[in-house]
Amino acid sequence: MNEVGTILSEVFKGCGFALLVFDFNTTSGHMNYLSNAHRGDMIRALQEFIDHSQCDGGRP
Repeated sequence: MNEVGTILSEVFKGCGFALLVFDFNTTSGHMNYLSNAHRGDMIRALQEFIDHSQCDGGRP
């Protein structure tokens, strides 16, 4: 995952990013998380994404 983070940092210079990786068809709730942002900043960005996603009916 660290190699992917290095590549994403180069591709998205000057931008924050998060990569969430999880297994389909499982009930374990396990997820790997990678970000170049501070935890608090990323949590705010993810919450904003969730809020907007819920407002538009969850359309992709």
